[in-house]
Amino acid sequence: MAVADPIEYTGHLLRRGLQVQRAAWARHVSAEVTNVQFAVLSTLDRHPGICQADLGSRLDFDRATIAQLTRRLVERGLVHRYIDPTDRRLKRLELTELGLTTVTELAPLARNLESIVFDGLSDAQRAELRATLIHVLRNGAELGLSHGLAPELPA
Repeated sequence: MAVADPIEYTGHLLRRGLQVQRAAWARHVSAEVTNVQFAVLSTLDRHPGICQADLGSRLDFDRATIAQLTRRLVERGLVHRYIDPTDRRLKRLELTELGLTTVTELAPLARNLESIVFDGLSDAQRAELRATLIHVLRNGAELGLSHGLAPELPA
């Protein structure tokens, strides 16, 4: 019995789609700031002073991943990390001037990337794709396969 072609597996298509998105990001948005780093920067822009653990939960990263991401962004001068003065167990994060400039410059390019990657899809098709992916993420959360994303998903 022949095994199905990988193109018949939705998971394979998701992985390939992510590869396309990452390559397009590097070409059209930034070769220096990854799409994952941009997600951190844009979240810090919306939630200045958020603690590192809450940032990781909001973006669905485990503790080690968010620690590594923020360390790199701190080293590059994009993020300032400090100990919460009222609870020394918490590491708080905020954008530096360079971080704010970077996220502000990249935001319109990131938004434009949507039209590049999803060219040919109608607004309704894009909305349906987003709804389907959100459904998949909710399924993952219900199965215990996420680090806290479910509460942040849009309805």
